Amino acid sequence: MKRFIIALIAGAAVFSIAFGAAAALSVNGGVLQAGDDGNVTCTDGVAVQGWGLETDDDLVHSVRIDGFAGCEGADAFVRLTDGLGGYLTDNLTPDDGNPIDADEERFPIPGGVDPELVEDVHVWIEGGGGIADD
Repeated sequence: MKRFIIALIAGAAVFSIAFGAAAALSVNGGVLQAGDDGNVTCTDGVAVQGWGLETDDDLVHSVRIDGFAGCEGADAFVRLTDGLGGYLTDNLTPDDGNPIDADEERFPIPGGVDPELVEDVHVWIEGGGGIADD
């Protein structure tokens, strides 16, 4: 029992040191933004403007999102999730493969997804335009 307690104390000490070291790390790079449409700094808010629903297979093959004004040069990623938060897609990027260069961007969905499963649209804006929130 005494060995177990000593091992537990030693493990806690190692964890504390590792956690403290990780907290001291600095991260450099562009601005990463995630949150609801009121939290992004290079836009007043993003919104879904349309879906590319194909009637031949009844799947959604793209989503159009606008509200990227002021975000030129930033990278944007979109991910669709179901009602339980499960991923329906990988990270989607604009159809031209470039950083944001317009107020509205189209994000293709390879293979398509059943529209009845889509519950949420998550948008990440990374780096580029806008001024970081202080």
